[in-house]
Amino acid sequence: MPVWMKFEVSLREAGVQAEPVHVVDADGELLPEVHTLFDVVARHQLVLATGHLARAEIFAVVRGAVQAGIRDVVVTHPEFPSQNLSIGEQRELAEMGALLERCFTTPYTGKVPWEHVFDGVRATGIENNVLSTDLGQVFNPPVEDGLALFADRFLEAGFTEEEVHLMTVTNTRRLAGETAP
Repeated sequence: MPVWMKFEVSLREAGVQAEPVHVVDADGELLPEVHTLFDVVARHQLVLATGHLARAEIFAVVRGAVQAGIRDVVVTHPEFPSQNLSIGEQRELAEMGALLERCFTTPYTGKVPWEHVFDGVRATGIENNVLSTDLGQVFNPPVEDGLALFADRFLEAGFTEEEVHLMTVTNTRRLAGETAP
């Protein structure tokens, strides 16, 4: 059982039940509360990430966020099994203006093949991707090692140092509000 599931089970056993946060109604339309959130994110130029939303919710949120003028929208680990966005869907989201966050732990823990992550990056364009680790679990490499390990895998797969730098530094700085490296 994954660590996050063990944690959730322990919460349930303690009587704590976290309800899912809904972002769309039964017709797939964004809820009014989401539009309120968009207003705050846009006004303060915050980064909006999709987290663990379902496929249809991701598209609704990205579409709505772009329409609301949100500058930085991140689709969190699009190849993660619960999202499992196809390469075409990833390309569509990138074309809408979203950055695709590739997390080291997804292929490292065997949830998807490394090549699937590389294919997604190649198909959507280096400029539309950001590399992160999603580390912090005791059974995985230390957080401080994860990004270097991820970069090494990309270099081994034929990506250039400049491309890896763009995804790990330049695009990350963009999300942090910096305009130049």
